[in-house]
Amino acid sequence: MHLQGWEGCQLIFKMGVLDLAIEVARKMIEQERVEAIIANSKTAAFIRPYLSVPVIPLYLKTYNLIRAFHLAKTVGNKIAFVEYDNETQKDASVYDLDIVQQILNIKVNRYQAADLSLMPEVLEILIRDGCDTVVSSASCMIARASRSGLHTFLMKTEEGDMQEAILNAANMLKIQAKDAERRDWLTSIVENSDSGYLILSRTGLVNLVNERATELLELPASKLEGHHFQSLAEKYPVIEQLSRCTKKMELIKYLDQELLVQYLPVQSQNSNFMGTLYVLNKLKNIQDTELQARRLLLKKGFIAKYQFHDIVRESTHIKSLIQKAKLFARTNAPVLIHGESGTGKELFAQSIHNASPRARKPFLAINCATLPPQLLESELFGYEGGAFTDARKDGKLGLFEVANGGTVFLDEIGEMPPELQARLLRVLQEKEIRRVGGDSNIAIDVRIISATHRNLRKAVAERQFRGDLYYRLNILPLELPPLRSRPDDIAPLISSYLQNISLPYPKRFKMPAQCLSEMEHYAWPGNVRELYAFMERLVATAQSDAITVQAFHDAFRDLTQPSDAADHGADDNTISVPIGTYQEMNRDIVLLLLEHFHGDRRAVEQTLNISPTTLWRRIKEK
Repeated sequence: MHLQGWEGCQLIFKMGVLDLAIEVARKMIEQERVEAIIANSKTAAFIRPYLSVPVIPLYLKTYNLIRAFHLAKTVGNKIAFVEYDNETQKDASVYDLDIVQQILNIKVNRYQAADLSLMPEVLEILIRDGCDTVVSSASCMIARASRSGLHTFLMKTEEGDMQEAILNAANMLKIQAKDAERRDWLTSIVENSDSGYLILSRTGLVNLVNERATELLELPASKLEGHHFQSLAEKYPVIEQLSRCTKKMELIKYLDQELLVQYLPVQSQNSNFMGTLYVLNKLKNIQDTELQARRLLLKKGFIAKYQFHDIVRESTHIKSLIQKAKLFARTNAPVLIHGESGTGKELFAQSIHNASPRARKPFLAINCATLPPQLLESELFGYEGGAFTDARKDGKLGLFEVANGGTVFLDEIGEMPPELQARLLRVLQEKEIRRVGGDSNIAIDVRIISATHRNLRKAVAERQFRGDLYYRLNILPLELPPLRSRPDDIAPLISSYLQNISLPYPKRFKMPAQCLSEMEHYAWPGNVRELYAFMERLVATAQSDAITVQAFHDAFRDLTQPSDAADHGADDNTISVPIGTYQEMNRDIVLLLLEHFHGDRRAVEQTLNISPTTLWRRIKEK
């Protein structure tokens, strides 16, 4: 009998005697591809050990007994209840014969057969005891008793019991299908992985070895799977080395290759030891992958390019600063780098990051003076979708989130607007940020390195910079000297710059030795940035493959004695300011330009090449 459509399953019904149950079930599995079998509890217990599919027991309940004994009571004088095998305790948890006797006001004689072969003997006993009626769930007993002339009643389950059992079977098949799919996924992942996997059971047997592991170990799976790990260690040197790996990650050498080994004890959710996983990779492959990852980060600008050995130094001052910065690199505390423009503040910041435990994490830099306050805020903290006009629908991650685990370099921190200073202070104190337009805090782990050319201590005293933020940023201060105070570094810097600048040319340019003294005595107000630009000019204007003394003097004269064109232009392009402090002259220049451009701030910003924030600050300076 076939029934289609129960929970998407096909149902096949078979009836028969217990003696033939195993044979019938096997044929259903082989010929009709049955995936699960439902049978009464006695039959299920009998056939389960011999089948390869799940067997769901259909237990009899008290009301099933009441129905059978109620019918038996109407025809029989002495009723026998025959149970098969020793599973009465299980059935007792489902039905209660004593309650049935009390409800129906009958006495039932109970008989048990521990084996099918004992059924004839049990039948003889109950007949000898005077029983004329038999109630049983064993169809073979019912058949024998009926042939002996006794009244018989086969206990049956109700339709609702069958429906419940079918639903349980369907759910079990779904769970098994999901488990099988999960196993297939895991097997596919393991077999297609570039890493080798070797999995041990809790007793040390090798349960699984993927193809990549056999290649790396140079041993076939047949010699590994099913064998005890320690016995393999006695046979094969590479397994012996693996067996000595007890750290999370170790490097072993085998023949002509180096293997990076991850040793991972596996525990269940209850922290019970389940086995051991070894993950194997060629060291060279890991190094190649890391190189590719760094190249990708470099393309996105999320990586620090420079290291301490890139800093050209000859003076004891710079050497001392490098040693100090290396000590700073070992910690996670904020670093504040102070120095004039062009002294190499970002070069030191990147070097500190690359010498720190965060070296493999992102390095992101932003200049706080180049962006308006609102844009700077969204760049640092990110924003939720629709937080403001023209915002992305899906929002955007800020630099602090992108750099999580790494370093954020805040250049020109002294130009940060006051409202953002308060938010940055919270990042330092609470280690969390909130996106623009967001309503929840996001935990982050970043190190902050900041830089400025301003005297922040003075700015704090003048209430132009938050004191609490300054003290949080200035935990590890680094003061970079201007180039004019370290003339010993000029010669090696020139040599290094010429080497880099000469790369596109067929010949390497050299600086005439007699010109070096003049360069060492020049003040270099633009510091190393100005020096590099000057060397580029010399190479670009060289008439031959060499820099001549005359060419040097011509270029150096332009550097030290700029033309008078800038000082004697047309009247409408000239402004004059009285000599005063740096801040006063800056403010006067801005105010005069605002008057010249009839209050057009954008024109002033473009003329001075400054940001709106810097313009606002200079207007407010006293």
